[in-house]
Amino acid sequence: MKKFIALALLALSFSSFASSLLEDSQDLRSCGGVVELKSYIENDGQEKFALQFESVSACSNVILSNGKSYKLTDKSGRYLNKNITLSQDAVAAAKSYAGLGLTLSSNTGSHSEAFVVRVSRSAPTSAPASIPRSAPAPEQDYGSQGW
Repeated sequence: MKKFIALALLALSFSSFASSLLEDSQDLRSCGGVVELKSYIENDGQEKFALQFESVSACSNVILSNGKSYKLTDKSGRYLNKNITLSQDAVAAAKSYAGLGLTLSSNTGSHSEAFVVRVSRSAPTSAPASIPRSAPAPEQDYGSQGW
């Protein structure tokens, strides 16, 4: 029964990422694997962001710049491919110019990496429908002023 529940939860997590958008990614040279920042829309229409860790093999500790920390291993010490849904303050950091900082490290400190992930797309720039759009200004003749 526990295996069935675990498989059902795994299927749900994959289905939420089925229509996800890759925002940023980082190859992990020292820790092995890759981390991806993805966005997705939940059933209630809310946009969510998550970090997806895949094939990490040397760093079990994750610390975000907002102070949250996570483990990439189970209780037996086996590495997991893991998804971490970001809090609102972590999302705000990822959307900012500075980005969301991540530090990965091994328990012994022999492997570590620090990097920043950012939301790669910009906010929509379309004007509201109530504001009339004006025609572009005609081009002016250009006269060289000399050097």
